[in-house]
Amino acid sequence: MQPATELFVIMIVIFLVGICMLFATYMKDNILVPMKDKLSNPRAINVINNIEFAFTTLDQVFLFVSVGLGLASVLLAYMTPAKPAFLLLAVFMFAITLLIVPTFANIFQDMTEKSQFSAYTTNYPITVYIFHNFPLFFFAFGFMIVIVLFAKIRGGGDV
Repeated sequence: MQPATELFVIMIVIFLVGICMLFATYMKDNILVPMKDKLSNPRAINVINNIEFAFTTLDQVFLFVSVGLGLASVLLAYMTPAKPAFLLLAVFMFAITLLIVPTFANIFQDMTEKSQFSAYTTNYPITVYIFHNFPLFFFAFGFMIVIVLFAKIRGGGDV
Protein backbone atom coordinates (compact mmCIF):
# COMPACT_ATOMS: atom_id res chain seq x y z
CA MET A 1 0.00 0.00 0.00
CA GLN A 2 1.34 3.44 -0.89
CA PRO A 3 1.97 5.81 2.03
CA ALA A 4 -0.40 8.35 0.47
CA THR A 5 -3.24 5.85 0.64
CA GLU A 6 -2.21 4.85 4.15
CA LEU A 7 -2.99 8.39 5.25
CA PHE A 8 -6.61 7.76 4.29
CA VAL A 9 -6.67 4.53 6.31
CA ILE A 10 -5.04 6.25 9.29
CA MET A 11 -7.73 8.94 9.17
CA ILE A 12 -10.46 6.31 9.43
CA VAL A 13 -8.66 4.41 12.21
CA ILE A 14 -8.12 7.54 14.31
CA PHE A 15 -11.75 8.56 13.84
CA LEU A 16 -13.03 5.12 14.88
CA VAL A 17 -10.74 5.03 17.92
CA GLY A 18 -12.03 8.43 19.03
CA ILE A 19 -15.66 7.36 18.63
CA CYS A 20 -15.01 4.08 20.45
CA MET A 21 -13.43 6.01 23.34
CA LEU A 22 -16.60 8.04 23.72
CA PHE A 23 -18.84 4.96 23.54
CA ALA A 24 -16.67 3.09 26.05
CA THR A 25 -16.78 5.98 28.50
CA TYR A 26 -20.53 6.25 28.08
CA MET A 27 -20.94 2.52 28.71
CA LYS A 28 -18.62 2.63 31.72
CA ASP A 29 -20.55 5.43 33.36
CA ASN A 30 -23.92 3.85 32.66
CA ILE A 31 -23.05 0.25 33.56
CA LEU A 32 -19.98 0.02 35.80
CA VAL A 33 -20.59 2.98 38.08
CA PRO A 34 -24.14 1.89 39.06
CA MET A 35 -22.89 -1.69 39.39
CA LYS A 36 -20.08 -0.57 41.72
CA ASP A 37 -22.60 0.87 44.17
CA LYS A 38 -24.48 -2.43 44.37
CA LEU A 39 -21.47 -4.73 44.76
CA SER A 40 -20.20 -5.84 48.13
CA ASN A 41 -17.25 -7.94 46.98
CA PRO A 42 -14.04 -5.90 47.49
CA ARG A 43 -12.27 -7.74 44.69
CA ALA A 44 -14.97 -6.77 42.17
CA ILE A 45 -14.86 -3.17 43.39
CA ASN A 46 -11.08 -3.20 42.97
CA VAL A 47 -11.47 -4.41 39.36
CA ILE A 48 -13.94 -1.61 38.61
CA ASN A 49 -11.56 0.93 40.19
CA ASN A 50 -8.76 -0.37 37.95
CA ILE A 51 -11.01 -0.02 34.90
CA GLU A 52 -11.85 3.55 35.89
CA PHE A 53 -8.14 4.29 36.29
CA ALA A 54 -7.46 2.84 32.83
CA PHE A 55 -9.99 5.24 31.34
CA THR A 56 -8.01 8.20 32.70
CA THR A 57 -5.07 7.27 30.45
CA LEU A 58 -7.07 6.93 27.23
CA ASP A 59 -6.53 10.56 26.26
CA GLN A 60 -2.73 10.25 26.36
CA VAL A 61 -2.91 6.89 24.57
CA PHE A 62 -4.97 8.50 21.81
CA LEU A 63 -2.31 11.19 21.34
CA PHE A 64 0.44 8.56 21.26
CA VAL A 65 -1.44 6.40 18.74
CA SER A 66 -2.34 9.35 16.50
CA VAL A 67 1.15 10.78 16.34
CA GLY A 68 2.70 7.30 16.21
CA LEU A 69 0.61 6.28 13.21
CA GLY A 70 1.49 9.52 11.42
CA LEU A 71 5.21 9.18 12.10
CA ALA A 72 5.16 5.50 11.17
CA SER A 73 3.60 6.44 7.85
CA VAL A 74 6.29 9.08 7.28
CA LEU A 75 8.96 6.49 8.08
CA LEU A 76 7.30 4.02 5.71
CA ALA A 77 7.28 6.70 3.02
CA TYR A 78 11.02 7.12 3.47
CA MET A 79 11.62 3.38 3.16
CA THR A 80 9.32 2.90 0.16
CA PRO A 81 10.95 3.17 -3.25
CA ALA A 82 8.84 5.53 -5.30
CA LYS A 83 8.97 6.47 -8.94
CA PRO A 84 8.33 10.09 -9.90
CA ALA A 85 5.48 8.88 -12.12
CA PHE A 86 3.45 8.12 -8.99
CA LEU A 87 3.68 11.70 -7.71
CA LEU A 88 0.39 12.59 -9.37
CA LEU A 89 -1.35 9.61 -7.74
CA ALA A 90 0.10 10.48 -4.32
CA VAL A 91 -0.99 14.12 -4.60
CA PHE A 92 -4.45 13.00 -5.79
CA MET A 93 -4.89 10.67 -2.79
CA PHE A 94 -3.58 13.41 -0.49
CA ALA A 95 -6.15 15.83 -1.92
CA ILE A 96 -9.00 13.33 -1.54
CA THR A 97 -7.97 12.72 2.07
CA LEU A 98 -7.89 16.46 2.75
CA LEU A 99 -11.37 16.81 1.29
CA ILE A 100 -12.80 14.03 3.47
CA VAL A 101 -11.01 14.84 6.75
CA PRO A 102 -13.21 17.86 7.66
CA THR A 103 -16.29 15.66 7.35
CA PHE A 104 -14.95 13.27 9.98
CA ALA A 105 -13.95 16.20 12.19
CA ASN A 106 -17.45 17.67 11.90
CA ILE A 107 -19.08 14.32 12.72
CA PHE A 108 -16.95 14.01 15.84
CA GLN A 109 -17.64 17.60 16.82
CA ASP A 110 -21.40 17.14 16.35
CA MET A 111 -21.32 13.98 18.45
CA THR A 112 -19.44 15.68 21.27
CA GLU A 113 -21.47 18.88 21.31
CA LYS A 114 -25.05 17.85 20.61
CA SER A 115 -25.56 14.43 22.14
CA GLN A 116 -25.31 12.53 25.37
CA PHE A 117 -21.56 12.27 24.78
CA SER A 118 -21.02 15.97 25.42
CA ALA A 119 -20.50 15.31 29.13
CA TYR A 120 -17.50 13.10 28.36
CA THR A 121 -15.50 15.59 26.33
CA THR A 122 -14.04 17.04 29.53
CA ASN A 123 -12.40 13.63 30.13
CA TYR A 124 -10.57 13.80 26.79
CA PRO A 125 -9.21 17.32 26.13
CA ILE A 126 -6.34 16.10 23.92
CA THR A 127 -8.67 14.02 21.77
CA VAL A 128 -11.08 16.92 21.33
CA TYR A 129 -8.14 19.20 20.43
CA ILE A 130 -6.88 16.74 17.82
CA PHE A 131 -10.32 16.45 16.25
CA HIS A 132 -10.81 20.21 16.23
CA ASN A 133 -7.52 20.44 14.32
CA PHE A 134 -8.00 17.21 12.35
CA PRO A 135 -7.54 18.78 8.87
CA LEU A 136 -4.36 20.57 9.97
CA PHE A 137 -3.06 17.39 11.59
CA PHE A 138 -3.54 15.41 8.37
CA PHE A 139 -2.24 18.21 6.18
CA ALA A 140 1.01 18.24 8.17
CA PHE A 141 1.49 14.47 8.05
CA GLY A 142 0.37 14.22 4.41
CA PHE A 143 2.71 16.99 3.37
CA MET A 144 5.60 15.28 5.17
CA ILE A 145 4.70 11.96 3.53
CA VAL A 146 4.65 13.41 0.01
CA ILE A 147 7.92 15.30 0.57
CA VAL A 148 9.70 12.33 2.13
CA LEU A 149 8.36 9.92 -0.48
CA PHE A 150 9.53 11.87 -3.51
CA ALA A 151 12.48 13.98 -2.29
CA LYS A 152 14.89 11.16 -1.54
CA ILE A 153 18.45 11.26 -2.77
CA ARG A 154 18.74 8.73 -5.53
CA GLY A 155 21.93 6.70 -5.56
CA GLY A 156 23.50 4.96 -8.45
CA GLY A 157 26.81 6.67 -9.03
CA ASP A 158 30.24 6.91 -7.51
CA VAL A 159 30.80 9.18 -4.57
